[in-house]
Amino acid sequence: MHIMKKSIIILMCAGFSTSAFAQGPDPVLPSTPDNYSSVILPAHFFQNSPPGAISVVGQDNTPGFNPITDPGAALGRVLFYDPSLSLNHTISCASCHSQADGFSDTAQLSTGFDGGLTGRHSMGLSNARYYEQGHFFWDERAATLEDQVLMPLQDSVEMGMTLPLVVERIEQRDFYDALYTQAFGNATVTTGRTSRALAQFIRSMVSYQSRYDQGRAMVGNPGQPFPNFTSQENLGKRLFTVPPPAGGFGCAACHRGEAQLNRAAGTTNNGLDVNTTADQGVFLTTGDPADRGKFKVPSLRNIAVTAPYMHDGRFATMEEILGFYSTGIQAHPNLAPVLRTPGGQPVRFNMSQGQIDALVAFFHTLTDTTLLTDPKFSDPFPMGLGYTYCDDAVDNSTGYAASILATGSIIASANDVTLHAVNLPADQFTMFVAGPSQEFSTNPGGSQGNLCVGGGQIGGFGRIVDSLQLSGDIGAISYQLDLDNVPISVVPYQTSVTSGMTWNFQSWFREAGGNSNFSNAVSITFL
Repeated sequence: MHIMKKSIIILMCAGFSTSAFAQGPDPVLPSTPDNYSSVILPAHFFQNSPPGAISVVGQDNTPGFNPITDPGAALGRVLFYDPSLSLNHTISCASCHSQADGFSDTAQLSTGFDGGLTGRHSMGLSNARYYEQGHFFWDERAATLEDQVLMPLQDSVEMGMTLPLVVERIEQRDFYDALYTQAFGNATVTTGRTSRALAQFIRSMVSYQSRYDQGRAMVGNPGQPFPNFTSQENLGKRLFTVPPPAGGFGCAACHRGEAQLNRAAGTTNNGLDVNTTADQGVFLTTGDPADRGKFKVPSLRNIAVTAPYMHDGRFATMEEILGFYSTGIQAHPNLAPVLRTPGGQPVRFNMSQGQIDALVAFFHTLTDTTLLTDPKFSDPFPMGLGYTYCDDAVDNSTGYAASILATGSIIASANDVTLHAVNLPADQFTMFVAGPSQEFSTNPGGSQGNLCVGGGQIGGFGRIVDSLQLSGDIGAISYQLDLDNVPISVVPYQTSVTSGMTWNFQSWFREAGGNSNFSNAVSITFL
């Protein structure tokens, strides 16, 4: 346990505003950027033949003006994980595209910065670089990846920003100076540079180290049994690849090639619904009636970890998907030809349980655990940290002074932080934790609390450690923040406290002699 004793000033804030947030911690990055640009891809990613082994590299949508560079993708990584690029500092790109979940979201619809829900499920990003059409979103409204990465930032539900505000937020963080300089030659922040860096990072998310890739390297063409597969997995691969006349289901007609990621047309109507007025898909982008109910065909790489499925996340499991394709395809006017019988009706594959199990087993071979765990794609910001409202000090509604001089100490251990303050003018305010009747007494209960350390926020469950001690008009308190469910120690912050650093503590307060409750913050500045 480490004890720091300094004079502190406690500032009572009568409210919060979006204009003043505690800045989060700086990212932790390697001294030399990770390798994003010179990845050695397997040979089968370059093969155009035999039939079925369509070249993955030949489908690369990287524009000539924005090749992947190591410093560019490294900058993109930081931008991708930075929640300060949302209006209230709570949402980053990674909030809806989690690495462990194939850069997708486990929620059916993603939650935006203000609690609203997105209109569609968040698609996984694996192998976005090799989507041949080069268009993005389920309805392909983004012509390029460089366009796409800027749209969630400006979306009123997702991140709520404007592009000038994005630039302003980036310019406020000193660590970006070196990152932009390394990527682009100087520290100037522009929308174009930000877009290019994010696109480079996303294009570097290439899945090529799955068990499928390992087995593919052992054979001459993808139609052969893979030596590292079980008989069930090889059966699933055959059912996936071979067209119905040859005894399979022809899934590869839409999820083609060695990356299982698209088809020549780019989008398709797979017969989810007869009536698609609830979401017209690509039609909303093109206005072409032939595009009603069509959606982009996603990659099946890491499909086992990207549930739920489809543009609206309607299917919770892979078995549900296959059940739909087995007997549930609907007769939409724009239904894809490959899903129609010779007579034009929706095909019924009538899969057996054994066939469904084999396909699911094959889908699991497409999981690339290396991509899902590689540190160079992970969150560079210290875990457990975030942001909170930390407004300037103002007088509270009773007219008591906002700034209260006090002395005290911070006691930090691996699992909790305790704030101990003395010389508090007890006649000016009382504090409570769990409710208006539970004022300072020994462990009266608890409440959720946040402690911003050096700008970063540690969240946990707070409780009173000691009673409010009164001596005349002077009080002393101790408030402990138990860091439950926070996966890091606070030890790194014990040595980072310096003169002038401000810690912000968020809890509940009550005015002396009053019954009204309001949420306030305490700002602790070390002198």
